[in-house]
Amino acid sequence: MQLRESSPCWNLARITRCAAVVLALILVAAAAYAGECPGNDPFATLDRKSIPLRFRKPPRLHAVARKLDDAARGILAEAKPFEFQIHFNPWYLPAMKSPPPFSIDGSYESPCNQMRYLAVGWGYGGRTSLTLTANFYQAGKMADSDAVPNPSMSQTPAQPESMDGHPALRKWTVDLPEIGEVIRQHPVLFAYGLDAIDVTTVKRYRHNQALHVSSFGDARFFIRKPDGAHISLKGLNDSRTIVELMETTRARADQPCVEGVKGHYLIIDATTANPLEHGIFMKCETVATHSCQKDSDCPAPNRCEAGSCGPK
Repeated sequence: MQLRESSPCWNLARITRCAAVVLALILVAAAAYAGECPGNDPFATLDRKSIPLRFRKPPRLHAVARKLDDAARGILAEAKPFEFQIHFNPWYLPAMKSPPPFSIDGSYESPCNQMRYLAVGWGYGGRTSLTLTANFYQAGKMADSDAVPNPSMSQTPAQPESMDGHPALRKWTVDLPEIGEVIRQHPVLFAYGLDAIDVTTVKRYRHNQALHVSSFGDARFFIRKPDGAHISLKGLNDSRTIVELMETTRARADQPCVEGVKGHYLIIDATTANPLEHGIFMKCETVATHSCQKDSDCPAPNRCEAGSCGPK
């Protein structure tokens, strides 16, 4: 190839510089593809950071979410939310004229970090600040315990998660007024009150469901049993954003894990608030102590494994 005088790579020095620039770009792209942030990883030194945040009047979900977005992008410019989890305290009853106080946790992905994501939360304590922490997508596990935050303490290492496992949220417009209208339209489903809201994509929802069923051992499990007449998530695009509403459950601290606690859930479209699916879930967060010899010794929907009852 003959170089023209107007070319930026006219002489050897310029050719060398051009080659160096091209190589650097290739290395940056390769690092991103491999899930490693080039240069300094902002998550590596982020232990726990707090930023003051007050609202003069009770905020709506999107008002807080925008503040969480700003805080996340202050740590990582390309951070994108893939899930928001909201909890009400006290519970949101259909008869209430206005929603009660809530806490919200946002999860933010980085296109160059497949090991960890940024978690930003608000609404705890005095409701005067938000907190930022770096969490592992799939932390290592102890032999008979839940995930632990420090991989060096676990018997299995933390695992990466590809970008397609947590698509970024799009077209989420439903807010507290629409949520209130939905629970008033379905008073039977939320007779005990609305406890939690999960805003995520269909792909992430299915991912979370798989973890709830398969990775929680006897110590903790979470099972959803959809109403067969109203299943409509099947066939939906993985990137579609949905909002799940979960009823409060009346659990006792001493209730055996194998018995579980039942409640209702309703999934709606994140833009129109139209119902997509509803059903009954069974939830358990206490240690199971039931021994067994066969599956029939265990209350449904559990099975007998290694001499003790646990989820199927």
